[in-house]
Amino acid sequence: MSNGNPLDTNQIVTLLHSALMEGVIELSNVPQLLHQVLEEELWQERIIPETGEVVRFESFVDFIQTPPPAGLGTDFDTLWRLSDHDPLLLDLLDRAVQREPGAPEKNPRIDNYQKNVDDIHSYEQPERPSGTSKQAGLRQLRRKNPELHAKVLAGELTVNAAMVQAGLRTKQVTVFVDPHRAATKLKKTFKQEDFIELVALLMTALPEQKEMVAEKFKQVLNEEQLNKIKKFLASV
Repeated sequence: MSNGNPLDTNQIVTLLHSALMEGVIELSNVPQLLHQVLEEELWQERIIPETGEVVRFESFVDFIQTPPPAGLGTDFDTLWRLSDHDPLLLDLLDRAVQREPGAPEKNPRIDNYQKNVDDIHSYEQPERPSGTSKQAGLRQLRRKNPELHAKVLAGELTVNAAMVQAGLRTKQVTVFVDPHRAATKLKKTFKQEDFIELVALLMTALPEQKEMVAEKFKQVLNEEQLNKIKKFLASV
């Protein structure tokens, strides 16, 4: 718990809850308040002035889901979406749901837990993000490549770009469902050798449609191009 005045802690949490509940205008205040709650771990323990009750939480998720005045009365996904533009805040959120309150970063038991939840699985719990999510990416970078993780927090790289650089994720592209536009996009994306391999794989994937493929070739290619392909195929 922070060494600050308990009433100040209560006010910050109350303001955060109010910002979440008041709608679009107040939502802009959420990231700043959430930063303070997470950085100072104000969620772990505080005093409710109206009753004098001391409330304590063993997990950040419990604090999020518990109705006010003790908790926020919301869900992790809401906080994550509102923090999406701030990589540092996303990292703080993930740290809060990943490790036990006050547990040292090098605690072997926590390190083993990190390894388990970093595996590629699909979970709905924020403690165990799916392997392709931004949260899972941040977690893997934090553990496996601190240098790229730091660049993400500094806003120099996106999580996905850092994951690709680290070799933890394969680069992906989105193409239009249109043969001509898809081909143009893929030709620009792939190295020449890889693009040729892709074309070969697509052709071999349709052995029972040889006549249709041949007809399409005639429609798309001119006579000179067709002759080159025929000559090439005859040589292999």
